Amino acid sequence: MFGMRLVHAGLVVHFVSDCTTPAFDRGDTLIVASASGRTESVLHVARGAREFGGLVIAISGRATSPLIERADEVVIIPAASKGAEDKTSAQFAGSLFEQVLLLLADVLFENLLKRTGQKSPDDLITSLQSRVMSDAVTTTNTMYETTCRSRSSHTGKGDSHGA
Repeated sequence: MFGMRLVHAGLVVHFVSDCTTPAFDRGDTLIVASASGRTESVLHVARGAREFGGLVIAISGRATSPLIERADEVVIIPAASKGAEDKTSAQFAGSLFEQVLLLLADVLFENLLKRTGQKSPDDLITSLQSRVMSDAVTTTNTMYETTCRSRSSHTGKGDSHGA
């Protein structure tokens, strides 16, 4: 959900392991979250991002963990998580961590809106939709012009639809 909101803010966002995700490159940023900081798949991705020269931002429930050691920037959410020694929450497993993570993402998104001069998510979406529509019209016009030129060069008759 946070990634989708970042897209709404006009950022280029990809999800790890999505089939359309390009290769990670130097200068890219990876944002990962793991309550325990020990989830193998998350550690593997963070390790790879560091090896490729990317920035790793880790959000974890534990101040010391293998994930924190691999991160450039760290956010600690001191909430009970699965396997934690401190059982301060009656909620199941990592539910409290996940709820706080969701709220943190909303706060970050709201701050991003303010920095981009938007007043609300609706303003941002309206702005993006008008930009997308403008791009779509331009693309459609370009495709039409290219098709007409192509048809003209193949038939020698210009843009006559009845021929």
